Amino acid sequence: MKKKIPVIIVLILLITFTALYCSTHEYHTDVERYGKWSEQDRQGKLSVFPDTVENMQVEEYLYQFSTGLLDSNYQIFLKSKLSKAEYQKEVKRLENISDSLDGKTQKIHLDNKSFCFPAYVTICNFDFTYEYALVDEENTTIYYVYLQFIDKENIKFDKELLPENYLCEDKDKIFSIYAYPFEDGEGWEMSK
Repeated sequence: MKKKIPVIIVLILLITFTALYCSTHEYHTDVERYGKWSEQDRQGKLSVFPDTVENMQVEEYLYQFSTGLLDSNYQIFLKSKLSKAEYQKEVKRLENISDSLDGKTQKIHLDNKSFCFPAYVTICNFDFTYEYALVDEENTTIYYVYLQFIDKENIKFDKELLPENYLCEDKDKIFSIYAYPFEDGEGWEMSK
């Protein structure tokens, strides 16, 4: 019995050391680094985010990524002001986002109720993950958001931009256009 206690203590110390030493933390707000994001354990494809921010006036940007023993956490936020023509072009791109797997296609959802602005949503609380773009037509501004395993109190941008039931377990509102249910209804297959 006495030999088991030191083994348990060593295991706890080893796990703690591994969690602290092997974890990754990255945070930046430098728009020059836009798009240089980790893909480690990421649930979404970031389809709502533009490939480049060249034709945009970036008003706010942040990228946060960290790994732990079980999950990777992401917080990516971009607020961009566009010309009227570029805004319309970008909204058209958002409207046409879809994902396909084995001949099945799922399209982006337009949500006019759950957010402070109309939202184009690819992921809504699927495995504690959100991916969406909010469109403010009056100000020709678009807010791009990706959150994965981020508690509300740790959000680093205006919380008014979150859905009204952030991290709520309403099964009718949980979805991902990147997740396809198996035919037997038990589980999901993620597109790559």
